[in-house]
Amino acid sequence: AEQFLQQWFAKAIMEAPDAKTGFLMQLGDFLHYDSLLPVTPAHKHVLDADARLRMVQRVAIRSLRRIIDLMLFKYEKVVILMVEGNHDESSAGWLTEMFSAFLDDEPRVEVITDPAPFGAYQFGEVMLGWTHGHKVNMDRVDKVLVGRFPKIFGNTLHRYAHIGHFHHRELKRDLKQENLMTVEMHTTIAAMDAHAANGGYGNARGADVITYHKEHGQVSRRTLTPEMVLA
Repeated sequence: AEQFLQQWFAKAIMEAPDAKTGFLMQLGDFLHYDSLLPVTPAHKHVLDADARLRMVQRVAIRSLRRIIDLMLFKYEKVVILMVEGNHDESSAGWLTEMFSAFLDDEPRVEVITDPAPFGAYQFGEVMLGWTHGHKVNMDRVDKVLVGRFPKIFGNTLHRYAHIGHFHHRELKRDLKQENLMTVEMHTTIAAMDAHAANGGYGNARGADVITYHKEHGQVSRRTLTPEMVLA
């Protein structure tokens, strides 16, 4: 899994169009479990767990460090975001604070440390919003983001919100285009766990490299599946 993750990012970054800024938008559930017990924090659902928590933490840190190094090699500026998911409520926090401290003397890196489950970033005329998706349903995401970030909404022309969470439910990416903004629910490159397999959920594995222009909004998209990376 660690090797595949590195291969995916290496290929994605290499094939992405040239740009000055690279945004690593990690939308939550980067760690499948969040404590010494392999259960979800809130509802205590039993999860598939591989190895000990310390080993999982070691792989998570090492993988993210290598991904950030790859991005710094290509982009003049790198923005890092670790969204809190329902599987990794505390891990998202310590990963954020750790990389913020470690990269504090790297002027080309910006780590977003706001702990709120909803966030937004202004890139010229573009608003990028996010949340994991476990706090509100997809139909409310745009309204919550506008209410939380009215200045960014008012100062932009192209507005996008990104969520994860239901990554195994749909066989294709969900896209909701409304007057306020476009809300997109992303799939994941992770394989199904027992809960997803036993529940009969779809397994549309893949992730996207999306390119935004400061004035024109989204201008390109590249989707990479595991089969494309491992071929």
